[in-house]
Amino acid sequence: MEEDKSTGKTEVEPAAAPPEQGAPEMRTEVEAPVKLDDGGAEGVEPDGNEHDKKPPTEDTQANKRSRQSSAAKIGFKTFANVHAALRYFATFINLYTKNQDINEYEHEVLLDLVQRGHPNPQQKIGVGVRAFQVQTSQHGSICYHIIRQDGSIEEFSYLKCLHGLYPDEDESLFVKKARNDGGRHGQGRGGRRG
Repeated sequence: MEEDKSTGKTEVEPAAAPPEQGAPEMRTEVEAPVKLDDGGAEGVEPDGNEHDKKPPTEDTQANKRSRQSSAAKIGFKTFANVHAALRYFATFINLYTKNQDINEYEHEVLLDLVQRGHPNPQQKIGVGVRAFQVQTSQHGSICYHIIRQDGSIEEFSYLKCLHGLYPDEDESLFVKKARNDGGRHGQGRGGRRG
């Protein structure tokens, strides 16, 4: 058995019968085991026994379940996790033209969000939804609003709805996001007027 230092492969002579006279000598190449810093091969203990992989901890399993269960389909849109959904609705509310009916696609997404996520969807929807709009609320913040079939207007919190869809997520995630969404979103002049 010879190891070629340049390729890391080991040549092994077959254990078969000796070659016939005049026939070329046959050799096969075998990958050499990967050597680790501790001197052992990867996946093999120094004594030559394969070691078992450690079973996943409960924390790891809980995190995996959380990631798997956090995917949600809202309307036509699928979100990988709560952070993707938060980012989507926050960006949308800040970029959409105020006091303009939201397009059909987003209408379906917002309707599903309210119906499945809000704690009191029937109270918010009332006689039915004619349209959704982004408007400034009476408190000066930008909110999603439902324009009902009878012309009445009701605002709703996308954060409250997302918390309803992701009940296992820590509530502080939604509170922190609400605090960060307030204000003028970096559109100020940046200095004293004078």
